[in-house]
Amino acid sequence: MNDVRVDLLRAQIEALQQKLEFLQQGVYLDEETGVYNRRALTELGEREVQRAKRYHRPLTVIAAGLDQFERIEQVYGPNTAKTVVAETAEVLDQALRATDILGYWGDGIFILVLSETNAAGGQYVAERLVETIAEKIFVVGSARVRVTLSTGMSVYAPDEAADPTTFDVLLRRALVALEEAQSSGKGVIVVWVPTLGEEPLIEL
Repeated sequence: MNDVRVDLLRAQIEALQQKLEFLQQGVYLDEETGVYNRRALTELGEREVQRAKRYHRPLTVIAAGLDQFERIEQVYGPNTAKTVVAETAEVLDQALRATDILGYWGDGIFILVLSETNAAGGQYVAERLVETIAEKIFVVGSARVRVTLSTGMSVYAPDEAADPTTFDVLLRRALVALEEAQSSGKGVIVVWVPTLGEEPLIEL
């Protein structure tokens, strides 16, 4: 087994151990969705960035937001909106790998941290999630709700090992890209580029 393979396995084991540690502490879980909350995302996300730098591996952060979430609340009511969010969390969680990190940021926005994932891999995941949500019908009581998901994506590449990039930077970039996606339509995927800036309107 070569050194690269050993490093990859070591990184995956570390990630799984940390996820288990956080899952055993309810304080790190979002009550509404059962996935990680902001605190857990911030801590786990930064650990993943440092691990990516240490092992010179790619990392992708995706901000996935339910389009026109406020309208969903207005039309169907807050309780139905909460159910849609919770079921969306289940769909996203089932589509990810055990080593991936999924958390709820609030206001219909989820954050995904994908280790060992470059831009092409992140694009594939984003497309699959957008398609899956678009095909799903959420049945809440007598209401049948269809929603769409847009995503913003930022990528850390291993050739940027000397870059001072932190998880906070990648998160901000992903949120900026999400804002660009949702302002462009529904079910849109945008990859962050420098011209978009790094300061999202969404409160951090």
